[in-house]
Amino acid sequence: MQYRSLKGFTGWGQTGVLIALLGAGLILASFAQMLVLSQIDGMNVSLTEGTEGFMDKLLQPQHANYVRLMNAAGTFCMMFLPAVVFSLIVHGKSWFWMGFNRWFNVQQLIIGFALIFFANLIATPMADLTKSFVAGFPELNQIAISLEDDYERQVKVLANLTGWGEFIMALIFMALLPALFEEMFFRGTMQTLFERWWGKPILAIVVTALIFSLIHASVFLFMSRVVLGIVLGLLYYKTRNLWVNTFVHFANNALAAAQLFWYNQTHTEVKLDEIDPRLPWWTILPTLMLTIGGFYWINRYSKNNRLRIAEKEKALTEMESTGNPFKNTTGGIE
Repeated sequence: MQYRSLKGFTGWGQTGVLIALLGAGLILASFAQMLVLSQIDGMNVSLTEGTEGFMDKLLQPQHANYVRLMNAAGTFCMMFLPAVVFSLIVHGKSWFWMGFNRWFNVQQLIIGFALIFFANLIATPMADLTKSFVAGFPELNQIAISLEDDYERQVKVLANLTGWGEFIMALIFMALLPALFEEMFFRGTMQTLFERWWGKPILAIVVTALIFSLIHASVFLFMSRVVLGIVLGLLYYKTRNLWVNTFVHFANNALAAAQLFWYNQTHTEVKLDEIDPRLPWWTILPTLMLTIGGFYWINRYSKNNRLRIAEKEKALTEMESTGNPFKNTTGGIE
């Protein structure tokens, strides 16, 4: 039997809904960001000066809070809203269908943080290998350098954390909200859809990780973010709890924000290449072994919770799809 959601949407139907919502979110994000820009003196004039002049005026230290707000507004409109509306349309009112439930434990959080730490150790040499590879393609390399320069300029503005108040705000707008919104969209919505539809969890995790990396628009860091996306995808697959993913993603973002704050307080110039530890490429293998070991333990500490989550899903499926002629008899993939 073809997979359908509780509300009778096929896999293709759900994909269509998600794409439509993402498009609407993109339009809404543009309006929200233009609204923020309208509050900055002189920015309406710089719009007529071309992209370069506009970015030069926007990415000034005094505009740091506006840039943070624009980023938060963008992820809210493009990820949070589409994820929530999608769940309401295809599943129903319960937040359970986005992965939010009460079955998680401290061990999952600790091991999850270790896993994202290992993922970063793998990602660093992957970035170096990617740079070496891209260097052989001059036109692509030029595009990659341009994207990296723009990203570094933005980070330097966001790193303008002059006190503890701004640091706390950065934890909210640069660490917590992006982590929550991205996990809701990529793992709670997209990965879950692909997994239920295709019945192939690993393929769903990899495809979602590729899209996750593409959204971040970086050539040099593409494979690095794919690695992070795969680890976050596997973590969600093993725990079935989006709170765990959100905590781990937040901890990873918060650590980066803390590094930027430290650089600012010590009056040290921010250099993105120096933020992550420099590791030779051969360290990928031992770190990968540690990551595999981490997933062994996360699986052990998640087993009982997954059983409870499965029971809850079965109960909600039977209750919410009563009278729905399109419902699956098992509430899953057939």
